[in-house]
Amino acid sequence: MRKLKDGSCTACYMLCACALLFAGSAVAAEGELVLDYLFAKADTVVDAAEPGSGNTTLDAGDLGARFLYSTNLAAFGRPAKLQIDYHGRDAVVGNTRNSDLHLFYAANLTLSLDDRSQLSVGRFLAPSVVLLPVDGVRLTRNHKLGDGQGVAQFFAGRRGVLTSRRNVAIGDFLPAIGADWQWRNQRFSAGGSLAYSEDDAILVKASEELKRRYGSMQGAVQGSVALSRGLTVNLRVAGFEHATVTLGPNWSELDLDVEALDLWHATGMVRWRPNRDWRFRYGFHRQQASVYRVGVQLGDEAGDLTRIRTPGFSPTFTDHRLRAERRFRLGESNGWVRARARYRERADRTERRAGGELQVSNLLVKGASLRLAGFVDRISGRNGNPIVLDGDRRSVIATLGYRRAGWNVEAGANWLDRDAPYSGRSFTLADPDEPTNARDQSLFVLEAQTHAFVRTFWTGRRFFAGLDLERNLEDGGEFRAFAQFGVRFGAGR
Repeated sequence: MRKLKDGSCTACYMLCACALLFAGSAVAAEGELVLDYLFAKADTVVDAAEPGSGNTTLDAGDLGARFLYSTNLAAFGRPAKLQIDYHGRDAVVGNTRNSDLHLFYAANLTLSLDDRSQLSVGRFLAPSVVLLPVDGVRLTRNHKLGDGQGVAQFFAGRRGVLTSRRNVAIGDFLPAIGADWQWRNQRFSAGGSLAYSEDDAILVKASEELKRRYGSMQGAVQGSVALSRGLTVNLRVAGFEHATVTLGPNWSELDLDVEALDLWHATGMVRWRPNRDWRFRYGFHRQQASVYRVGVQLGDEAGDLTRIRTPGFSPTFTDHRLRAERRFRLGESNGWVRARARYRERADRTERRAGGELQVSNLLVKGASLRLAGFVDRISGRNGNPIVLDGDRRSVIATLGYRRAGWNVEAGANWLDRDAPYSGRSFTLADPDEPTNARDQSLFVLEAQTHAFVRTFWTGRRFFAGLDLERNLEDGGEFRAFAQFGVRFGAGR
């Protein structure tokens, strides 16, 4: 079990944040400081193929913090702005170690060169298809084109944070360079971005991490048009040469590595609001990868690795979604009735989903609310591929809530009818001639399970706080609690 003192790094950052907070009270500064604590517990089947192997209880407690800060000042005789965006997490208790995170997504000084141009120096989030925090310089230029306004950005430097959310060492240089342009007027918008960056893929998370470096071009184009009053169309196409994503738990025994080459995706959306009471939406999503592979890797404390490639996942799919909404009023109550449908095609199966939702506000008393939702999934194999598990799923969600005077309280349950395993980590270590079967890797993720929850959140002019309790109704050993407290500051607070 890790001791509470392991959170000292986050605590040190928070002391610095508090110093900036109080120092900023005398200048034009604004931002927020949020502290949270997450505790989760779950039971794990050690070996589902061997009766009597027993269960193991996994638990973890994480201390998290986020600090947002911006202030206007003067530098070199010109107006300037300082921006900071910090995210931190430390595993402080529990027998399952999660990865510690201490990331600055922004720490930059932006200098106004003239009325239309700004120069940023430091760390900033660059416009890109993938996560790209850059340590370098960024030039932003506002311009007028036709009857609209455009913004162009050019940036260059080195990657500051890996896509696996690890800081890049000071001595490492992963180049990042790119440009972005956006334009809009009252009816149209258009834009595009192009960037090149390098990244380190984490291949083994054991006693010694192994990495592989690769470079990738990525780009995107998007646009929207308002065809008539209430009718808009949006389209976006994006792609990148190479990406590696690590899924699964942040521990040394097991993770799932997904690699994709020449991946692109296109999304589109049509929205129509003929009047205040009706809304319609159609969405389209197509994603395709020329080459992909999936691997399960098992390691021990000594760093020995067993890596098994599995063909059970494909990042290629086509997705269609429809939604219709109708507003209603009944006495003092009002709300929405929604109908949803989804059709998804994958290489090995098709997924059909239909469902609906009823949302009522001011139910019986002012501030009370009710939400009922449900859906049915029908899943069938394609191209001769059988569905091993029962693919049909049904879900019902019921929530009662109350909101008034800064308080928001809700309680409810989500009933899900699906095949086991549930969200406990369950994997089978068979003999060497049989593949390792990673059956379920969604520890501490209760949204996809049958669970009950109670949530409360309070917000005031300066402070806010919240508490979230969730428990699996089918696995009594699975529980999650999340608490947070924050303070906002600024000239208007």
